[in-house]
Amino acid sequence: MTYSLEISEDALYDVLEIIDWYREISSKLSIKFEAELNSRLNYLAESPLNFQIRYLKKLRIVPLKTFPYGIHFFIKEDRIFVVAVFHYNKNPKRWKLRNKKMP
Repeated sequence: MTYSLEISEDALYDVLEIIDWYREISSKLSIKFEAELNSRLNYLAESPLNFQIRYLKKLRIVPLKTFPYGIHFFIKEDRIFVVAVFHYNKNPKRWKLRNKKMP
């Protein structure tokens, strides 16, 4: 089955915030983060069912391999919705606020 990938505005904001943070440390590090994120998003688009449901009865997480972040997403029919890219130590209250916006 072919899936389309949709990235929410909130998730895009997360990514831009992370890239900016890494860029302050090193431009090479921010480039490495972007490359890994793109690689994992491509893998997600090809194989979304490889990731188990983790919470809220529909949300799954794709872990990045060398950075402490996870891509949070759910599947609805033939579409993948990326709703967040969170650091593993992020305050869970932030996620609860965002959860109210999910379809």
